[in-house]
Amino acid sequence: MVVAADLEGTLTTGRTWKGLANYLQASPQAGAYKQFVRARRGAYVAAQLGIQDKRAFQNRWLRDLVGLFDGTPEESF
Repeated sequence: MVVAADLEGTLTTGRTWKGLANYLQASPQAGAYKQFVRARRGAYVAAQLGIQDKRAFQNRWLRDLVGLFDGTPEESF
C-alpha cells in the first residue's frame, strides 16, 4: 500500500494530477477518466474565472481523481 499526503506544491511542483491523468488515459480506466473530466468542466471554468476558489477546486479534483484507482492492483502501477 502506498500513502501520499500533501503532494501538490509541497513535495512536487504541483503537477501530480497530470501524472495521474496520463496514467489513467493509457489504462483501462480511460473512459472513466474522460467522464470524470467532462463532469467537472464547469467547475474548472468557474475556478479559472475566480468564481470558485481555485485551491479548493484543485484539492477536490485530486481527491476525487484518486477514486478512479479504486480496485487497481498494486502491480499495475
